[in-house]
Amino acid sequence: MQFFSGRSGAGADDTVAHPGLVLVWAVLFGLAAGPGWPTILGIGLEAFPERAGLLSSVNMMFTNVGSMLGAYAVGAASDLLGMQTAIWAAVAFAVVGAVVGGAAHGTARRKQEAEQAALTAEPVAEI
Repeated sequence: MQFFSGRSGAGADDTVAHPGLVLVWAVLFGLAAGPGWPTILGIGLEAFPERAGLLSSVNMMFTNVGSMLGAYAVGAASDLLGMQTAIWAAVAFAVVGAVVGGAAHGTARRKQEAEQAALTAEPVAEI
């Protein structure tokens, strides 16, 4: 019940200005971060269609590890620093995920462009 009372678990004297807004923020964050897993998997499958099973397994493994470590990190930050600061830890995890996803998308796009360039390149005539 500490979450809804606006008090941090460590007993610090910081309070959440509007506890109802924390719940709204959590819902909005989930809607924004939720599509990350299928998007990253889709980028990987587009880049490496021959390794679909491996990509699915690795993605699921890191999703589970991230879920465990993320929950622990946000909980620990909440206990140590207060709920307002812990929310920023969740934002940091989302930013890291977006950077990794963007890098994967860039790699996939460059690979696809190189393959298309190789297919459309005219053969050099030997003399």
